[in-house]
Amino acid sequence: MTNFKLNIKLENCYGIKKLNHEFDFSKCHTYVIYAPNGVMKTSLANTFKDIASSKTPCDRVDDSLASIFEVAESDQNAQIQPDTISVIEPYNEKAFDSEGKVLTL
Repeated sequence: MTNFKLNIKLENCYGIKKLNHEFDFSKCHTYVIYAPNGVMKTSLANTFKDIASSKTPCDRVDDSLASIFEVAESDQNAQIQPDTISVIEPYNEKAFDSEGKVLTL
């Protein structure tokens, strides 16, 4: 196993007021985020989708709030590259029209 750790610091991103967490991948390769409907899963996915597209995440609840979005490798304290992020969207028939968008899980 690798000793990879990912630090996430989000504030005011699509309704996420504050989320600070370190994901330690030294013991596992995968994390599952479970939360009841309406809590934060879509907001988290939208934030990562923006970062992957080199866009600035925003807060849809109060657009006057500045968004903070830091996703970094803890060992190197370097932001992860947008092209290393892949967001799996809910089923969308048009999403499977292109071979380049299909992932192997």
